Amino acid sequence: MNKQQFLAKFEPQNLIVNLKIDSIEQVFEKNYLSLAMIRKDFSLNFSKKYIILWLAMIDNFHKAERTDIEYNILACMIYNEYWYFTVADLNLLFKKALKTKVYGQLTAAIIMQIFENYEKERNNIAEQINYIEQIQEKRISEERNLKQLISHE
Repeated sequence: MNKQQFLAKFEPQNLIVNLKIDSIEQVFEKNYLSLAMIRKDFSLNFSKKYIILWLAMIDNFHKAERTDIEYNILACMIYNEYWYFTVADLNLLFKKALKTKVYGQLTAAIIMQIFENYEKERNNIAEQINYIEQIQEKRISEERNLKQLISHE
């Protein structure tokens, strides 16, 4: 896939409308492209420009204005801290950001706070999912051991 094909498929406005992700659990159900994978496939600069597309969309929605330098700095900050976020994460995060009540300017600090809050929620759910999977694996192992004991008697 080249850059144009990628953007046609993963353009932020299209994903917001067409990617049916409504929960963090759904983010973990499939292997979506991460920002780091986008960097690997294209470049770091392209990955940051992709983040800027998302930022421009949210700014446009909230009628916020930002300079190119501000976009670049914010994209660098986001990439450096959240390089493992996937397109599904961005989709859900920005859907939440669209619903955020902003009083005054949508500052970089507010955007970074939205990312930080999302990351905390994401990590909590990931821990819950891992815990449930461990319990299920333990139960399966115990059932297997019980069947072996019964079959040896």
